[in-house]
Amino acid sequence: MNTAQAPLPFTITQSALADFCRIAGREHDAAARDVLQREFEAAHYVATMKSGAQRWKGRRPRRLTFIVHVDGDRMFVGRVWPEHEGSRIDELHRPLDLRIDGKLQTFDVVDVRYEQGGERRIAYKLLSGVWLEASRGPRPRVMTGAHLLPDAPEWAEKRGF
Repeated sequence: MNTAQAPLPFTITQSALADFCRIAGREHDAAARDVLQREFEAAHYVATMKSGAQRWKGRRPRRLTFIVHVDGDRMFVGRVWPEHEGSRIDELHRPLDLRIDGKLQTFDVVDVRYEQGGERRIAYKLLSGVWLEASRGPRPRVMTGAHLLPDAPEWAEKRGF
């Protein structure tokens, strides 16, 4: 998808809004979300990363870097970085190979959370800012029933990796 403007409906995640408010020194409110929405609507596509996440670049004067995940007919604006941090994207994650429903896939993971209970659910926060939730399989890094979420699942308890 190599277009000058966002061709699909998009969702701004809480992570992206928090990033933007930190960068712009704004309060987390509807006005900040509206400004961020306008910034992304004016952004242009730059590249697709190995994980499938897309890098978009905003207009001047901020020149924000947006990390976007595309899932079918939806786009999730997951992370926002100021211009000078956008070049550090490769330092901010680690690639992780997961076997999901029999298919090996590589994801850029920045956080992981485990459910404390019998369902054995796990959620990975991807570099793009969206969450991948799945059930843990019989072996490490083997998952079933994976799906994407714009924000962390309610059950998630903070755990590092």
